[in-house]
Amino acid sequence: RERGGTMPTFDVLEEGPVGNDGGWSWLRALSLELTNLELNNFAKSRVVNHPMGWAAWRTVAAVYFFAIFCASIDEMEQEGNGAWWLIYLTHWTLTVQVVYLVLAAACTWKYGLRQGELTQLPWLYAFTWILQNVLLAGTFLVFLLYWTLVYTGGAVPFLTTQVHGANFIAMLIDRFFTLQPVRFAHFYMPVLYAFTYFIWSIIQLYSGVDNGDYEGEAVYTATDYKAKPSNYVLMLFLVFVGTPVVYWAMCAWAVLASHLLPSIKSTPIAPSSGPSSARAS
Repeated sequence: RERGGTMPTFDVLEEGPVGNDGGWSWLRALSLELTNLELNNFAKSRVVNHPMGWAAWRTVAAVYFFAIFCASIDEMEQEGNGAWWLIYLTHWTLTVQVVYLVLAAACTWKYGLRQGELTQLPWLYAFTWILQNVLLAGTFLVFLLYWTLVYTGGAVPFLTTQVHGANFIAMLIDRFFTLQPVRFAHFYMPVLYAFTYFIWSIIQLYSGVDNGDYEGEAVYTATDYKAKPSNYVLMLFLVFVGTPVVYWAMCAWAVLASHLLPSIKSTPIAPSSGPSSARAS
């Protein structure tokens, strides 16, 4: 709810169980809502004795991947293909990850070290939560698709390993230690992201958008729908089946973390959140 022209804030809902009101519980699970416990632990780490260490880690990760982001752009500029940097899923995901890591670091410094309870969910939490949901599946799919569909053998440049592997490992570490919640019902967020790139791949192929100095009209062999129409089926399968499965696996990773590092008891991850929640208005 906007107040006085400032950034939107989010109201804390009244106490009461979620899940006893029929279909509404699923609507609430699909939305951005937090229980009071989740609200006040959102920016914190499972390693509760070292909050400064968690803030420092997120800052270092943000700075490091921003450097990788700049190096990636520079590399394509040196090749004379800088204008086409944003046509690739790898670079879409790297951009989203840099934004996420900056916001996550900001969350941790601003809210993770503070004393006292929050009564409203900051807008910063909402953006950070959405981006993490996208990246939990997105970074793995970039890793998987590159090494199975794009890589053809030979030496692997350092930068390639960072944007097709290290980025996913960074998200695994971040997800393992953060108390930021996940919802199985939020699978639609990475699906929308993947579907958006699918639509872009069609536009790029049929609109005549150039592919730089690289061979072929399509961004990837897997998105060359002219040469192989069955690629439509492959891509739709990845979007609507592969992406949710990967996201749910990352939710399971979060559950594992909660059992291995139960230093703070967090609300169980489920399609419906627990009592007393904050939501976007």
